[in-house]
Amino acid sequence: MLAYDAPTNTAQEKLFSIHLVLAALLAAPDARGRVLILDELGDSLGAEHRREVIAALRDAALEHGITVLATCQDGLMADVGPMCGQVLQFRYYSKSDP
Repeated sequence: MLAYDAPTNTAQEKLFSIHLVLAALLAAPDARGRVLILDELGDSLGAEHRREVIAALRDAALEHGITVLATCQDGLMADVGPMCGQVLQFRYYSKSDP
C-alpha cells in the first residue's frame, strides 16, 4: 500500500488509476451491463505489468458482465489482442500514402 500523496512514477500512477476506476465500477450495486472506457491502455506500463492489467480487466469483465472498451497503439496489439473478445482496428493513412 502506498499513500496517495506519495511520489510515484507514471507506471504506478497508471496502475493505481486503473485499479481505482475498476473498483468504483465494481462497487456499483449491479455492475453487469456497465461499460469501462480506457484510453491508451498499457501506455507507460512495462510488458509484465501490461499483461497483468489486461488479464485482470479481462477476468473482471467476464466475472462481472461488464464491457471494457480500450484504445491502444499498434505496438501493443500482440499483448492486448489475444485477451480481447473482439478487436476493432482503425488505420489512419497519411495524405502521402498511395
